[in-house]
Amino acid sequence: MATSSKTLTYEEWLMLPEVEGVEEVVNGEIRKMPPNKVIHADIVENLADLLKAQLDRTAVRVRVSTFGLIIHLDPLSTRVPGIGVFIWANVVERDGYIHSAPELIVEVLSPANTRSERAEKLRDMKASGFPKSGWFRPKPKPSKSSV
Repeated sequence: MATSSKTLTYEEWLMLPEVEGVEEVVNGEIRKMPPNKVIHADIVENLADLLKAQLDRTAVRVRVSTFGLIIHLDPLSTRVPGIGVFIWANVVERDGYIHSAPELIVEVLSPANTRSERAEKLRDMKASGFPKSGWFRPKPKPSKSSV
């Protein structure tokens, strides 16, 4: 994961061009991550489909890893959760980004996620008043042996 050395403000961040891959800002520091692997994307989409099938689509939105969620403005922190579930009437959207807490956040773990990264993300979520968040840890597929 690459990081920037300059601490950004919200206004400076808004002026930056959109980038390829996944980018979050934690305490004003840009963190660039590679795009998710196909298996990760499949798990996120399947979980989102299960949630969507159970919810009223006129009142609730299930968002997957394609949106920016503002955690706090000073210092600037943004996250790109795997899945965010929002009551649409409660959403605060400003400058094209969501500035309000979702009802649920689901993160799909990958082998690259460190314990400290998970703890930091969970602290962000709790400090910002997110009512529910959880981790989904996929079971590894059995390896094929050549006997």
